[in-house]
Amino acid sequence: MRSVVVIGALCASVFGAGGCTFVPGAPMAWLTAEVTVASDDFASRQLDDGSVRTSQDLRLEGFAVSVDVAGVELSQAATDVEILSFDPANPPPGYSLCHNGHCHHDSGDLVDYADIEAELNGGVATGLGTLSTLSDVVPVDVHDASEVVDASCGDRCMVGEVRLTGVNVALAQTRLQGRVYDRRTPSRLPEEGVDLDVTLPATTLSLLLAEELITGPTEPAFVDVQVGLLLDKALLDGITVDDLLAGDDAVASALAADDSLWSITTSATQTDAE
Repeated sequence: MRSVVVIGALCASVFGAGGCTFVPGAPMAWLTAEVTVASDDFASRQLDDGSVRTSQDLRLEGFAVSVDVAGVELSQAATDVEILSFDPANPPPGYSLCHNGHCHHDSGDLVDYADIEAELNGGVATGLGTLSTLSDVVPVDVHDASEVVDASCGDRCMVGEVRLTGVNVALAQTRLQGRVYDRRTPSRLPEEGVDLDVTLPATTLSLLLAEELITGPTEPAFVDVQVGLLLDKALLDGITVDDLLAGDDAVASALAADDSLWSITTSATQTDAE
């Protein structure tokens, strides 16, 4: 199995609607994540000449797979304790008479506390939403390379009181390359083979954490999330003769329709020391 590890601290860019749980200037936890991107055991499909076989009686020479990891997000829910960064008895400028979870705006509108929190935090809400990382796309050669990429985000990785519930990993694209030959006689493909250079569209893989992790004044200050992505070798079996003869777009469409090509696993730990 070949793998790549993408290591980064999760940036505390929180958005969405929901309860108000973040206190600006009073971070309570530091988040980090480690993402291992790996391919299933393609070696078990390898022939004596180094090419890779498929269940369609095809073989691929120079087979390579790469994926661009565009970002990792932690889903969060509002914590049980609602903490506001403003005092409803002393509303921020532009607001008056706060009660029952909303304030009266000078425009005459009733504005929820969560929306006011978002405004006070530069348009970023602090309840239900996501924590984002990886500012740049990280290319990963899944098939035959491994490397470690540091994607830390400094002080932005500090968060307040949140409840972490799941993980989302955004893949900008998955690319397959090689030359395909038919193992049957007579050949269903041209004798010289068919070039394969297919790019699958962006996708997001999501999974709930086995247990929610809560950050707050009485909780451990360091949260580390481990994410594993596995590209199934069954990917090869989705490449058919008819699609190859129709062109790369046909191959890409067929493979993109299979939502089982990638699997995702997660685990998380919370400790008092880094």
